[in-house]
Amino acid sequence: PATLPVLSAFPQRTVAAMANQLVPGTISKVYNQELTQQNFYAQAIEVKRLGSSSGNAQERYRLSISDGQNFCHAMLATQINNLVNIDGPGQLTKNSIIHIKEHICNMMQGKKLVIALNLEVVGQHHEVLGNPQPMEAGQAKPAGGPAAYNIQQQPGNQNQGGW
Repeated sequence: PATLPVLSAFPQRTVAAMANQLVPGTISKVYNQELTQQNFYAQAIEVKRLGSSSGNAQERYRLSISDGQNFCHAMLATQINNLVNIDGPGQLTKNSIIHIKEHICNMMQGKKLVIALNLEVVGQHHEVLGNPQPMEAGQAKPAGGPAAYNIQQQPGNQNQGGW
């Protein structure tokens, strides 16, 4: 398949190369807290601003993050909300490929939630990669179909702490 334009900040990377950073099973490991000290790549298949009940509360953003196989909900730490509001390369939008450099998992309202403390947007994609299924039963799948890239485990692309 044809590649999309490359972001100027990452001239050697194509969308296909960025998509290959998604390792099936990563979201399951993050969700089950088996991957706590390592960073990982994911696709933000949904970015949603959450309204606040009081006018003085800080904006919050909920994401659905995917590895092409599974997805789960995540929240942006308030100190990185600016990633949603900037214009141009580096803006966090639906279907962005992201490098989550630091995260924690918390229970909120009886559901597990990944809190992204530090992340970098490494590319944009026009579709959801793979066919991700929810980690929690009853979790609605964000709108969007599978992309042309078929995310599969590839030799040499295992998550072995180096990223």
